Amino acid sequence: MPRNRLAVFLVAGVLSLLFLWLILSLLASAIQALSGPSLQGEQALVGLEAPPVEIPPAVSATPEPSAPASGAMTEEAARDLVQSWLSAKAAALGPNHTVEELKQVLTEPALSRWQLMAEAQQRNNAHQRYVHKLQVNGITTNPTNPDRVQVEAQVAEKAEVFDRDQPVSSRNENLRVRYDLIRQEGEWRIMDWQVIK
Repeated sequence: MPRNRLAVFLVAGVLSLLFLWLILSLLASAIQALSGPSLQGEQALVGLEAPPVEIPPAVSATPEPSAPASGAMTEEAARDLVQSWLSAKAAALGPNHTVEELKQVLTEPALSRWQLMAEAQQRNNAHQRYVHKLQVNGITTNPTNPDRVQVEAQVAEKAEVFDRDQPVSSRNENLRVRYDLIRQEGEWRIMDWQVIK
């Protein structure tokens, strides 16, 4: 075989391998972005023979929390703040990827984590639609720091995941969640949360 032809075959082989590696890494990145952070719990089984769960579009306006700037956190204020978080999550991971609403309800470490997730889903042309039901079960104020509160809530979350406007999966979870709240400069924010078994 002439040297020119051998060189062309070698270059074509190397380029083919690089192209295959690029496609596989993009596919892995898309799968990771679509799986996203979710609350842990039982996952609903979804069959291809059934139509996807119909979920109405998310409300774009985040309700303002009614927590008092001073004094103890009330159950109503806690419910408003957690509901604001669920609405901000739906907006940030929704089709418009409105991440600004996250700053109104979250603080570190949760804020950075969810901003990165929303940006990754936007880059990968993925989004999610949510429907939430919330019930606050109790509030515990830190005895040594009145600016720190834990809120225990029951959260029912229905989510449908889309890749380029095509539904790829859905889930329906009912979870007990403990939210860690902190008052910073007179405003209550959610720092983090944990799913309670």
